[in-house]
Amino acid sequence: MKDQPTYILGISLQKKTQWRKCCIEKYEILPTSTEQYSTMSREIIHTIDYFGNEFMQQHFGKNLIHFGPNGSGTGFVLILNGQYDDKAIANTMQKFYAFLDTVDGSDIDTAGFDLPGAQWIIMYYVTMLSQVLRRHSAST
Repeated sequence: MKDQPTYILGISLQKKTQWRKCCIEKYEILPTSTEQYSTMSREIIHTIDYFGNEFMQQHFGKNLIHFGPNGSGTGFVLILNGQYDDKAIANTMQKFYAFLDTVDGSDIDTAGFDLPGAQWIIMYYVTMLSQVLRRHSAST
């Protein structure tokens, strides 16, 4: 097992750990380029964290160990039980955007949330992911 992270536009496998019969994988998910944008606002982070946890729990079920913001405010950490690849995580993020896009802001208490900002960040991220995945598929 390599400790070297792999990258697909802001998705990096940071660590793979074997523990008993489990394979624990930690992914760093960076929706924005830190060169182009500063850290996300607290409200955007809170919104993505809130809806991301709901979505990831439905998607990964008992294999979800943790989904939450990283310490620098530039992205999120996804920790899973099981073996996945960058493309599977990228496809999950595309499905998360589709889920987040269906959220009706009138259904939530907007205090502390920035749904339009979170939707824009994830839409931008998924658009960039789609372009990278198309280029990658064309080259293989």
